[in-house]
Amino acid sequence: MTTYEINLSIIPELEIIETVYLACGVEYNELNLLLRKEKCVMAKFISVFLLEKKKTKRKVICELLGYKDHTTLIHALKVIDFRLKNFHEYKVSFMVAMEMLELRIMKKQQPITYSYQSIS
Repeated sequence: MTTYEINLSIIPELEIIETVYLACGVEYNELNLLLRKEKCVMAKFISVFLLEKKKTKRKVICELLGYKDHTTLIHALKVIDFRLKNFHEYKVSFMVAMEMLELRIMKKQQPITYSYQSIS
């Protein structure tokens, strides 16, 4: 598996979740948080994994992803670790999400440039 080293700390949690859902081909909304369709579950698990890597508080992760308590979150972390190693679809979605997040980070880090024409 490819190792990614990107600085997730400059991207807000909600933006990470929305990017992951987009990479998995699912819209991030309240309904999809409740659905148990494979793509929705995959997006949710990958989001949990990335937010945990970002060192987001577990209570915040639970609130953002609709988990009732942290035990479900811990289960999701165990499952995603296994699935990222063994399921091709998870690997691909994870890599796409990481590339999309990397692009967002690069965009945020670009210096603001502007030009003007002087009126003479």
